Amino acid sequence: MKRINRSIIARAEQAVLDRLVRLVPGFIGPDFLTALAFAAALGIGFAYVFAYKFRILFIVAAALYAVHWYGDSLDGKIARERGKPRPRYGHYVDHLLDSVTVAVVLIGLTISAETLTAAWMWVTSGFLLLMIHAYLKASVTGKFELSIGFLGATEARIIAAAFSVLLFFKGNPVLSQWPAPLTLLDITGSVAAVVIWTMLAVQVITTARKLDREDRKAWKKG
Repeated sequence: MKRINRSIIARAEQAVLDRLVRLVPGFIGPDFLTALAFAAALGIGFAYVFAYKFRILFIVAAALYAVHWYGDSLDGKIARERGKPRPRYGHYVDHLLDSVTVAVVLIGLTISAETLTAAWMWVTSGFLLLMIHAYLKASVTGKFELSIGFLGATEARIIAAAFSVLLFFKGNPVLSQWPAPLTLLDITGSVAAVVIWTMLAVQVITTARKLDREDRKAWKKG
């Protein structure tokens, strides 16, 4: 399956990964890196849950995004570099854990005492549906798109890490009392939910129309 990444920093990121993969010790294999990434995701989720009590956990979460990027980006690459690729296993496990990671991290924000609304649950469901859309599209086109427009997983990690640092230094103040008390996290989650669900609608409609045209064209030729 062809992998397509049009994200802003894709080329620069690939150059960095090409260097990092050579620095990974021989005793560290792809399964270890996959486990490391998943452990980092769990750590981020737990950090968000308890950050209301220990604010330093926002900094911990920011650091764990880097750990997650390291493990998640290098596990498959190191397997290919060492001539031990497992494409079907890797594709299945990697993307399954990506979905679980999104759920763990965003549900951590949702149930945190730092949030007063269910805004981040809408972000969670929208994000997971975007991932399902990407998987389904890949299954019928043979092309797996690693980004939506110019934004990919690495950009999302950078934004999330930067926001975590902001929360540590600036706190999470209540910014509005209407229609209910809304914190910075609540308002950010609401905006993110609108953006993600809008992106989902555009992606689904665009893809469905394109596939419909292609199928009709093939049917007429047949």
